[in-house]
Amino acid sequence: MAAKQLAYLRPDGNWTERRIEHRIETVRRRLHHTGFRYPLLHDKSQGRPADNSLLHNLIKGLVESTTLVPPDLDLMEDEADWPDSAP
Repeated sequence: MAAKQLAYLRPDGNWTERRIEHRIETVRRRLHHTGFRYPLLHDKSQGRPADNSLLHNLIKGLVESTTLVPPDLDLMEDEADWPDSAP
């Protein structure tokens, strides 16, 4: 779904699921090294947290810092507004 949405927004971006995963991991690492408030990386010594909890931490921190604001979150939730979305 994310690759289709990004392809719609930026058609020249050659978006794939793998490319998106790589970009998210790059953002996680960059934020982690700046002292981001929540864990964003897998801590192998403590076992691997689920990717969903890492995503939750990322979104929570971005919202709390007002990097993401309510209109951005509305865009993430309105799947019906995107082309080729299932009913």
